[in-house]
Amino acid sequence: MKRIPLPNETEDGWSYDPSSIEHVIEARLRRQEHSKRRRRETVQVEPSRSKKAALGLNEAEIAEIKWEAVRRFFDAAKLSDELRDRRAQFRQTFLERTKRFEKNGDAEIAEEARLQAVLFARVCERAIADATGYFADMLTQAVVAARGRKDFSLSFWAEMWAECLRFAMSLAEFGTASEWCGKAWGDASKEAPLPHIYRLDSMPKQRAESLKFTEAFKRDFQERLRHGSDMWLSEAERRITLRCLLSYAPGRGDTPKDKSKRVVMLLLIASPDLSARQVCAKLDQRNEQSPGSAPIPESWGKKGARSWIEAYDKFQNAVEVFISKIKNRAGIGSGSRP
Repeated sequence: MKRIPLPNETEDGWSYDPSSIEHVIEARLRRQEHSKRRRRETVQVEPSRSKKAALGLNEAEIAEIKWEAVRRFFDAAKLSDELRDRRAQFRQTFLERTKRFEKNGDAEIAEEARLQAVLFARVCERAIADATGYFADMLTQAVVAARGRKDFSLSFWAEMWAECLRFAMSLAEFGTASEWCGKAWGDASKEAPLPHIYRLDSMPKQRAESLKFTEAFKRDFQERLRHGSDMWLSEAERRITLRCLLSYAPGRGDTPKDKSKRVVMLLLIASPDLSARQVCAKLDQRNEQSPGSAPIPESWGKKGARSWIEAYDKFQNAVEVFISKIKNRAGIGSGSRP
């Protein structure tokens, strides 16, 4: 992705617009790059490509996945305990609230809009995160099936993140988010935020009072909701990672029956960029935590090796060939990969 100049950038942090897809992803990429620099690792980002072509899906396929996730978003519309208690309180104090609103309408409307905006932003933010995670999970399954592989480069991760954030931010648009809020709240008149509105003697007056509330609610609601973008991206990233771990790319053959080969393959699927020595070190760590969970090949044991690292040190070439063959079987290439 093309770098975006951000104000107040330092080595450890920068300012950015949380409602901008480009800024949120740029911030995430910079955090990752900075973390990797500290570990003295080099990050190579591939040139940007057409988003849909890069994912291996067409517009209709992505739209179908989005529609299913949107349906789930609205089906799951529900209130937090705090909002449910507030709705019950509205019913219990309906007459008292009606008198207050009739006496001092503007002040009551402004305060009610502010409180409702804060409470709804919290619960809607979480609902968008859940729907985005569901979308990310389905998208990853489709992408892995279309590409036949799941070893994602950093630039490909950025494309996946961008698609997930576009979906999340479409749910955060006021029209969609307010529809979710309305469905979750219900339409009982005694539980309405404006209890006095039905006592006004004309439709224009009712619309005017509703507009005051809507404008005040919208301003605060959107301002709070837009800061959920990092949470939405984190949930998408979590679900993409999990789906990659659980999925097997088609056309790669079954997982090897040999336990030594199987543990290497599963490790490389999760971390395709590990060197042969790093693979050996991680498998030895696994054996320390759970003895026998990552056995070395029997032929290496007969040659005197008692661990993966010892085998690597004694016959490095044979170990590298062994791991390379497993990479090829799993469809995991070397160097910069899409």
